Amino acid sequence: MGQLSWMVLSEYQFPLSLTQLCLSNTELKEDPMPTLEKLPHLQLLKLKQNSYLGRKMACVGSGGFPELKVLHLKSMYWLDEWTMGSGAMSKLES
Repeated sequence: MGQLSWMVLSEYQFPLSLTQLCLSNTELKEDPMPTLEKLPHLQLLKLKQNSYLGRKMACVGSGGFPELKVLHLKSMYWLDEWTMGSGAMSKLES
């Protein structure tokens, strides 16, 4: 039986033109925000059940998520702390 390999989001090359992303059951161990906030055209982000298992999440980059309009968090049971830098998600509507 092989070892389980965990998904490491920072190792993936997302297309810069990506406008929508939904993660579910990815069981990420590392905070996905530092990677995702750099996507210049992302408008919709959904983090659903078991997408991230960490206790802290941070959007600290100035101007991170420049086009994000919709952020949907569902069943983020382990999340205790969320830090948001000034200027991040400036176009967020819901």
